[in-house]
Amino acid sequence: MLSYGDPLPLHNLHEREPMTVWRRSVTQEKKLGEPQVYMPKGHNPERVVWRGLSSLLAERPTASQTTEAAPELGAGVLEWIAQLATAEGYLPRGTRFRARIVGAVYGTQQSVIDEIVDDRLSMAVILLNRQDRRYAQQAVSAVADADEAVAILGDLAVDLARASGAATEGPRSRAREQGYDALDAPYRSWLQNLGGAADPEEHRTRWRTETHRIIRRIGEQLIAGAGDAAWQGRTITTGKGELWLNSAYAERSFRYRLARVLGDPEGLKADTAAPESPGDGPAGLGPETPAAEAERVTA
Repeated sequence: MLSYGDPLPLHNLHEREPMTVWRRSVTQEKKLGEPQVYMPKGHNPERVVWRGLSSLLAERPTASQTTEAAPELGAGVLEWIAQLATAEGYLPRGTRFRARIVGAVYGTQQSVIDEIVDDRLSMAVILLNRQDRRYAQQAVSAVADADEAVAILGDLAVDLARASGAATEGPRSRAREQGYDALDAPYRSWLQNLGGAADPEEHRTRWRTETHRIIRRIGEQLIAGAGDAAWQGRTITTGKGELWLNSAYAERSFRYRLARVLGDPEGLKADTAAPESPGDGPAGLGPETPAAEAERVTA
């Protein structure tokens, strides 16, 4: 006879299970009546592992460091590497290791497996050094750069769709997927080389430049393929007034916001300036205000 067996407790096993990232659960704390409850952090099969890098690099604070419970606890095996990297003489700062992330996404009543997550990420042990957090901070900030740039790309797709009178959710999700796909290999390569950089901030500047180049190229492709309807445009009503939205306005908004987030690596200030005449839009509306924020569209 086959049966499910007795369910295993999942909470507060972080001292005994070294291969899992843990998250604090306020809900379980209230339910179980315990002051601190940590649950295994599940994998999102729609996100590549580097987008959740902050969880991998999460530090396990000691009692002397803080009295507040950490929102996340890194895997014990990575904490062990961190101790070897922090203790002088054990692991050279440029030593690379490869983290392999394997997990299951469970389905109905946790009784079936819907998907398997299997991903790898190579990085230098300096990112786990507890006495020098500059490299880890720049690695996590570089992920935030990618997230912001992809969000702007998604807004461009929405603006172009609204300019032509089309639905918006499909274009947004496709543009975001295209953006992350294009940044995947470059980020992995950048992260591998981060440990050998003398200045992690300068290394991140190179990442911002590369991200700007990649996302702008995809944006230009979206604009070129938007069609005549988007080029002609239409009137939309935003929270700040009416605006004639066409592909030209969408492009200026896209370039302005991308430069504001990632800098202006190619000296494109002329392309990203705010409107100079009232004919470009109502007061308070400029490229810094994406039409993706529109509340309703008028034909």
